Amino acid sequence: YIAHLLSMILPRLKRKAPPSTKITSPCPSSTMSNTTQTQTRTTHLIFFLLLLLCTSTAIIVTCTSHPLFPLQTDNLEWNNAWLMATVIDYYGACLCLCGVIVGTEEHWFRGTLWSLGCCLLGSPICCLWIILRVWKHGSSGLCLQSDDRRSRYTSIDGGID
Repeated sequence: YIAHLLSMILPRLKRKAPPSTKITSPCPSSTMSNTTQTQTRTTHLIFFLLLLLCTSTAIIVTCTSHPLFPLQTDNLEWNNAWLMATVIDYYGACLCLCGVIVGTEEHWFRGTLWSLGCCLLGSPICCLWIILRVWKHGSSGLCLQSDDRRSRYTSIDGGID
């Protein structure tokens, strides 16, 4: 399945936009060249594919060597295996959220600080970032679509055009 997914994604990464056009980015302040944006996109895709492989492998190995059911709460080895799988799973999800945070914050330094908070202090900081983002930007602050696609939609209160 992973090989099939990679065979679909990798040929698309090699395509380049014509030199006269700029790739539109969800970040309005983006002024990167096509080559830089393609390299950044490739790096991000490779990172998140590796993250997918690591987290999936950890959970699958734990499920096969220490089945979740029946619960074996008195078994130290079973508890340690599932604790480790849970930690890997949390950081997998946390790093995905950190990618969104760094990509949507106005300043990279602020995004880095929020990401460190999420990784070191956990879900309360993740929740705080979401709350502040919605408070500051409204429900559209969580939208990851580019501006041209976003303009087709109205706020939640107004519904969809």
